[in-house]
Amino acid sequence: MSLLTDNYSLYDNLTVMQNLLFFGKLYRIGAQEAGRRSMELLKLFDAQQFAQAKVYSLSRGTKQKIALCRSLLGNPKVLLLDEPTAFLDPKASSSVRKLLEHMASEGKTVIFVTQKVDEIPKFNARLLFLKGGRIVKDTTTYAFYREMARGAIVEIRLSSPISERLAKSVPGFYSSNGKSPTAISVRINSYKDINSAIAYLSARGAYVLEVDYTESIVEKFS
Repeated sequence: MSLLTDNYSLYDNLTVMQNLLFFGKLYRIGAQEAGRRSMELLKLFDAQQFAQAKVYSLSRGTKQKIALCRSLLGNPKVLLLDEPTAFLDPKASSSVRKLLEHMASEGKTVIFVTQKVDEIPKFNARLLFLKGGRIVKDTTTYAFYREMARGAIVEIRLSSPISERLAKSVPGFYSSNGKSPTAISVRINSYKDINSAIAYLSARGAYVLEVDYTESIVEKFS
């Protein structure tokens, strides 16, 4: 089992490689294998250039990458991660998610703890929602979003303003952010309704940049 906490848990006055070799020894990995595995993980997170840097000199995001390398070094069968993508750039976050999905596909247990609701749709997994230390919902990603869609209000962000008249004619229109809105809110009962709204806008020359439905989740469990 391996654990990644919100504290990166590295020795600041040691280099990145010295840290990883030290933890490799604790995991009872031979020095040569620990070195090979360390460089493999550092390259995965595009951090190999920091191998000889002292930890105290690194940015918080880079320290997070090194902490991830440390937690993965022993190839654990059970991995508990607290906000693993915190401080990471989008590319590194994507690498983390792909790696965790691969580990899960190999039969390993990955527990991913986060308060970032936008992480939810990026995994096909079992979801446990906690409130006040109690489980308030036990579901799966797809089942949850099917349920959440009923009566939800989502925001559609556009590449450029559209007319107020067009905005109000969109199926399920709920509200807009101005007379020439760059974002409108629509009420949906299924995710087909989002597709309908996007198709309606696209057919009239509007370009959709993003659909944000996370606010509904926050309100549901706050």
